[in-house]
Amino acid sequence: MKRLRVIPTLATALLLPLLASCTEKPPAHDRAEAGDHEHGEAAHDETEVAFEEGRGLRLPVATASALGIRTAQVEERILAPRLTVAASVFETGSTARALALVPAELADEIERCRPERAELISVRRDVASALKQVEIVFALEGAAAVGDSVQVVLRGPERRVRALPRSAVHRTATGAFVYVATGEWWQRRELTLGAADDSYVEIVKGPAVGEAVASAGVEQLWLTELRFTKGGGHSH
Repeated sequence: MKRLRVIPTLATALLLPLLASCTEKPPAHDRAEAGDHEHGEAAHDETEVAFEEGRGLRLPVATASALGIRTAQVEERILAPRLTVAASVFETGSTARALALVPAELADEIERCRPERAELISVRRDVASALKQVEIVFALEGAAAVGDSVQVVLRGPERRVRALPRSAVHRTATGAFVYVATGEWWQRRELTLGAADDSYVEIVKGPAVGEAVASAGVEQLWLTELRFTKGGGHSH
């Protein structure tokens, strides 16, 4: 029986070396350089400060440490509320009267507290729908002139509340917020705050008990985020 032999054509003979060269593995040193390049890109990504809408600001641990970022947990604690309300004197006489406009949540807290060197005269909620504020009127002890700005201090009974350090709260013209930590990501969340003492402030609306928040370096986080959202920094 004759053996069948396959004889390649001239074109096939010319293509075989080319195909073989395409499938050959690159030299070891080339593969090592390629691996180093890919690893370098990954390492660069891991150390990059970034911002992603809906997720927040990404700060590598070393960068956060350099910026002085520290964290604290939202917790339940006993708080002896102390409120300071800014009011404007609108009437004088035997007893001066001062008016304050406050958010509804704060008005609820004011009604539970006792003013120092003043008396709570009225709480008008009918103006809240128009101004989104509640009108509070105090009778003041001592002399005052119309137009004077006064600080009315109120204290309330101790109670257990959800709270975070006062240092964690950052205030701007648009309201108060806090940065919540998830790994290397810092998400800015709006806050509605209640009563406070010298160190802690009550959370009416905001992060849950057990969540970690930035308690130091908050302004640095805010300025870094602004660099991405307002200053043209790279974001995803």
